[in-house]
Amino acid sequence: KEEIYQAYMAGQHPKTPTPVGHNILAIMEVQMYRHVLRNTVEFELRAPNGDLAAFGILDLVEKCVSAVYNVFNPRYARNSPGVLSILHSLTWIRAHGFAYCHLGYYIPDHPKMVYKSRYGPGEYLHADNSWRPVCPKI
Repeated sequence: KEEIYQAYMAGQHPKTPTPVGHNILAIMEVQMYRHVLRNTVEFELRAPNGDLAAFGILDLVEKCVSAVYNVFNPRYARNSPGVLSILHSLTWIRAHGFAYCHLGYYIPDHPKMVYKSRYGPGEYLHADNSWRPVCPKI
């Protein structure tokens, strides 16, 4: 997962340096296996050959699930594993009775966040402190 995370960061966020020795995913895994983060779920999506194509981390609260992070293996980018991860998360969230899903920060017209407008209905908190609908960008 660390290798996939590093490749994902290099491809998706090339201008964001990842500190040497940065191993947040391994730290989170250790915590999850120790049940320290009782309200965290990790999922994996695998290709038919068994390769890890994507994985994600979800935080669970009373009525809402927060998609903390989705990471996909760049080798499978043409198969849209990021979209599949979100759809998998939404299916899991609905099946487990949660009312809401938070996909993370959303800034309208930001090129790296526009994908979030494809999932709805949704709202975002505007700078004037009012809730506004997320409008799909096609």
